[in-house]
Amino acid sequence: MDQLTLKHFQQLFSQATLPSLEPEPPPTIGDLIVPGGALTASDALNVYGTGVVVRLTEALGETFEAVWWVCGDDDFFQLAKYYIQTHPSSTYNLSHYGETFSEMLDRLGPFPDLPFLGDLARYEWLFKCLFHTKQHDSVAQDALQSLTEEATIRFHFGSAVTLFTSRYAIYDLWKLRGAEHDGTPPTAWDRPQSLVLYKKDKQIFIREVDDAEYGILYALHHGASLDAALASAGDAHPEFDQQRVSDLFQMMFHTGIIHHIDIQPSP
Repeated sequence: MDQLTLKHFQQLFSQATLPSLEPEPPPTIGDLIVPGGALTASDALNVYGTGVVVRLTEALGETFEAVWWVCGDDDFFQLAKYYIQTHPSSTYNLSHYGETFSEMLDRLGPFPDLPFLGDLARYEWLFKCLFHTKQHDSVAQDALQSLTEEATIRFHFGSAVTLFTSRYAIYDLWKLRGAEHDGTPPTAWDRPQSLVLYKKDKQIFIREVDDAEYGILYALHHGASLDAALASAGDAHPEFDQQRVSDLFQMMFHTGIIHHIDIQPSP
């Protein structure tokens, strides 16, 4: 038999301790385990595996608090169990666990009356990541006065800024997490919603924006020049007038989401 490497041992150990969806049992490393006390190798693996499942379930519950609230205990624990079985943890840091939980919910669509679950989980993951992101430096509010039409201008958003859009009112649902309900979420969630999430003064703020504002912010965030972003918004939303443009600028500078402005003289 070839020498067992640490990586291979860890893989076998994980397979042996976590429950499997496969009809055949996973590879065992019982012959390599020296249990303590009166436990057999199989018993020791089962005890450890139970603890792993509990800790991973707790990690998912902490991150996806609103999904848990909407689903209820029994259904959430079943979803968590399935996710743990199909997505074993690959890191010692449990705060990193659950990144693809929303993708699983999208794929399974476990509850037809709760079509927003994947988006809700995606929002909660983004919120958690933003919470752990270092706050960036922002340009001064008076920088707005230095902008000129005779230049190509690009706004660079800071690292502690996230844009989110959904066909459902995810933020309205999330704000009510923990409130009592009879199995039906206690809010009108069946409407689209677009959000800007940002960190300022070590706190996370959420601001709802309309379609035109979101389109401009999205274009700017992905490298479009100011002229190009505004022109695109004007084509899609003719009602987006100069006053609303001014209001959007004021919002961007007041919230501090702009980290840097790149101004290139027009040729």
